[in-house]
Amino acid sequence: MEVEFDPLHLCTRMQSNIEWIQEHPELGLTQYVPALQEMTITRLVKQVAQLYQSITFKRLLELSVFVGGFHLERILVDLVRHNDMQIRVDHRSECIHFGADLSESQREDLPEGPMLQSLPSEMIRCQLVQMGSALQSCLDLIVPDNKKKEMEPMRAQTIQFYQQTKQREHLKILQRQHIIEERKEMLENQNLEREESIRRAQEQQLKKQKEEEQQRLEREASLREKARQEEQLKQIQTKQIKDRLMQISQTSYGQKMMEKFDEEELLNLGAEEILQRQVEELEKERKELQQRLKAQEKKVDFFERAKRLVEIPLLKKMLEDEKNTSRRT
Repeated sequence: MEVEFDPLHLCTRMQSNIEWIQEHPELGLTQYVPALQEMTITRLVKQVAQLYQSITFKRLLELSVFVGGFHLERILVDLVRHNDMQIRVDHRSECIHFGADLSESQREDLPEGPMLQSLPSEMIRCQLVQMGSALQSCLDLIVPDNKKKEMEPMRAQTIQFYQQTKQREHLKILQRQHIIEERKEMLENQNLEREESIRRAQEQQLKKQKEEEQQRLEREASLREKARQEEQLKQIQTKQIKDRLMQISQTSYGQKMMEKFDEEELLNLGAEEILQRQVEELEKERKELQQRLKAQEKKVDFFERAKRLVEIPLLKKMLEDEKNTSRRT
């Protein structure tokens, strides 16, 4: 559209580019397709207007492969409404006429894209401009001092006005310069204050970071010291428990307790719990001893009773025998 003048194939060639854009939506260019189509139709109409004074609506519609009849007519109306081109649509003969009005064009723009020739209205405008320039040149040749004479009163008036206002304008200029210097100084002070505030904020941020880092290090050191103390206390408690278990293992009830419980389990217990279990074992051993003593006592008692039950008749018999022997004697 920018470098080639080919109205017969402009839309066809542009259609392949638009199809490529639509096939690659990931590029994000799909939203520009309607605008590209409308711009292509506008360039087509401008290039056709440089070739033909009139063209049938059907032929222009064949060249415009993007749009239908209603859309194409709307584009033509917009071109006329925005004073871009001179177009007249003849619905009776279904023709479109370009640049039919030979009056002066109301708009002068730089050419868009390649130009073959201007429209008749643009030619008329150029002729009028050239004629005005030629007349002005002739007038300057015929009356060379006329322009100078016309400008002399204006020049004198300008000088008089300058004399009246030069002092005031000079003061305004000096005042303006002073204001500019004050503003420059104010801006410099503002920049310095902003830089100072930024520097202070950075220093405070750095100080805060250092304090946080120091606090973190102190917390970590405190945790390490606490863990070390706990580990040391645990070692001392373990040593005490081992010593206690060594002492307990030397007793009979301690050996029994060691046999019933695992050493690792006993090491994980506290001194009070070990003492509690030791007391429980002693209490259990005492109860077992009492039960054995009761059982032994009951057994002796039963044995003695059995002996008495057997001895009593024998003793009675022996007593009778002794009585009978004494009587015989």
